Amino acid sequence: MALLQDELKIRKIHELLHMKLTLPSYQRPYSWSVKSANTLFQDTYNAYHEGLQEYRIGSVILHKENEKYNIVDGQQRLTTLSILLYCLGEKNLGLLQEKYNQLSNDVIVANYEILAKRISELPKDEQNKYKEYLFERCSVVQIVTDSEQEAFQFFDSQNSRGKELAPHDLLKSYHLREMNDEEEDQKIRIINQWENVNQDDLNDLFKIYLYPLTQWYKGKSGLGYSSSKIDVFKGIKTTNVFNYAIYHKASNLFVEQFNANGSNELLASRALNQFQLTQPLMAGKRFFLLYSTL
Repeated sequence: MALLQDELKIRKIHELLHMKLTLPSYQRPYSWSVKSANTLFQDTYNAYHEGLQEYRIGSVILHKENEKYNIVDGQQRLTTLSILLYCLGEKNLGLLQEKYNQLSNDVIVANYEILAKRISELPKDEQNKYKEYLFERCSVVQIVTDSEQEAFQFFDSQNSRGKELAPHDLLKSYHLREMNDEEEDQKIRIINQWENVNQDDLNDLFKIYLYPLTQWYKGKSGLGYSSSKIDVFKGIKTTNVFNYAIYHKASNLFVEQFNANGSNELLASRALNQFQLTQPLMAGKRFFLLYSTL
C-alpha cells in the first residue's frame, strides 16, 4: 500500500485539528460514553500534571481528497478532543462544524456537559496550561493516503484484530462505500435506521443466525463468526463484470422492476421475495434493504 510522501508521521494535536478534517457519510455516529470522555480527560490531565514530555493518543487514518482529509478511523477520539478543547475556550475547530446526526448530537451534548464541569473545577491559569499541553505535547500517529481503498485496507487490518469495531460496523462502512451513486439524504436515512437498531441485537443476528445459515447449507461449520469472516456478507460489487455477477445483478434488477411496476398485481401474486440467503446479494443499498426486512 502506498502512502503519500511524508504522511506517516507523529502529528501534534494542534496541527491535526487545524487540518481540513471532514466526516464522510459512511462514518458511524459519534458514540463515546460519558465514561470514555471522562477517561480521556483524566488520562491527558494526569500526563500534564506529571510533566510527561509527550502523551500519545492512538492513531488516525485519513483519506486525502483534494484539500480535505476524510476521517476513516479515529473519529471518536478526535471529536472528544475537540469537545474538550472547546470547553477550554478553543471555539474555531472545524471538526465540530461538521454535520453530525441527531444521535451524535445528543452524545456530544452529554459529553460536553461532563467535560465542561471537569474543566470548571480547574483554576483559570491551570486551564490555559492544560490546553497548551493538549495542543503541543499530545500527539497521534497519522496515516494518510490519497486512495480511499488503501485507507480502508489500513482501517480493516486494524479493526479486524478486535480493537474497536464490531463486524456489523465494518460491514456498514463497507456497504456505504459502495453507495457512491446514491443521494446523500438516502445515505443518511440508511445510517439512522441502522444505528437506531439495538447494536447487540445486530451482533446476535449475524453471529447466531445469519452466518451459521450461510455456512450450514454448504456443509461447513457456522461457529466462530468474527471480523475476519465478514467477506461472506460483502456481496457482489456493482462494478463486477464477470458473467456470474451480471447474472445475479440482472436477476435482482428484474425482481425490483417486477415489484415496482405492479406486475405482481396483474398476476394476482404477492410481491416477489428479493432476497435469498443462499444467493449472493448486491453490495451497497441492497445489503441494508435485506437486513431491514429481517
